[in-house]
Amino acid sequence: MVVDCEKIPFKDHYFDCIIANHVLFYLSDLDQGLSEIKRVLKPNGIFYCSTYGKSHMKEIQDIVKGFDERIELSSNHLYDKFGLENAEELLKPFFKHIEKKEYKDSLLINQAQPLIDYIMSCHGNQNELIGPRMEEFKTYIQEIIEKNGSIFVSKQAGILLCRWRSSTIDKKIIVFRSESSYVSYTIVSKSRKEFSFLESYCAFTKTEKSWIRLDPYLT
Repeated sequence: MVVDCEKIPFKDHYFDCIIANHVLFYLSDLDQGLSEIKRVLKPNGIFYCSTYGKSHMKEIQDIVKGFDERIELSSNHLYDKFGLENAEELLKPFFKHIEKKEYKDSLLINQAQPLIDYIMSCHGNQNELIGPRMEEFKTYIQEIIEKNGSIFVSKQAGILLCRWRSSTIDKKIIVFRSESSYVSYTIVSKSRKEFSFLESYCAFTKTEKSWIRLDPYLT
């Protein structure tokens, strides 16, 4: 089912847990989306949301700038709308208790083509500026890898745990998992003993028999 995150079609205080995995910076009206999330969340529920910061994969931007200063890999900086640097302030009007956990991670790239594929998939002007010079760009990336052995890329991502009041989770969960204001969701209402949200953004529910992954899109 696909719903509008800014107009969630459920009654007040319906969900015990809501998860927005790299979603909030795509909302047209962030305050309206957060207001709706708070409305359908139980007073003792919990809201998990993930995002990234200004330094996320900054080395890739530096690399393309070294090839052509005019290249911008993104026309919009999503972290300005909802990033690790400003997320807590944006969430404060809606939640009393906010805990930020940064996810420590990095990449080592030793092949040119996967990096080139990623760069060319971005939403900036790289296709216009790199496309006509693709062979030259491939040589440029390969020379960097050969010189250094690999390309180190730092990652700056994290999750925020938001509560109106302290609680435990025992019933329904909604998981938003799309890069849009319109998102699909998963509801789990089966009784369980324990809920754990891992730092890798995988959600599991512990039933009487085994661990069951709620949403493969969260990995």
